[in-house]
Amino acid sequence: MIFPQPQKFQFHEEKYTLKTDFRDYPLLEFYRAVKSGVVDISVKHNSMLKNEEHTIKIDQSGITVTVSTDEGLYRALTSVLQMIKKGDGSLPYCEVEDFPQLPHRS
Repeated sequence: MIFPQPQKFQFHEEKYTLKTDFRDYPLLEFYRAVKSGVVDISVKHNSMLKNEEHTIKIDQSGITVTVSTDEGLYRALTSVLQMIKKGDGSLPYCEVEDFPQLPHRS
């Protein structure tokens, strides 16, 4: 469901119905909207996470993304937007943990 596949993930059958339709949003516009604050997505900061490391949790409360940096937020929102664009206005409850396998991307 997410490409590239995250390091750890678990999807459930229950679904969260989005209050905002983000399917037509380009990634950069989606990123800016989330940084400004949107009803469906909350961003938490955890300084213990590495640069691009992030977690995504979707449950009855909505989407919670935990990051330590803007790079981590961008990577997390890339995954969230992929799920939104593939969906029908709802997303499966899930827990996702991801981080780069290599310290430097080329």
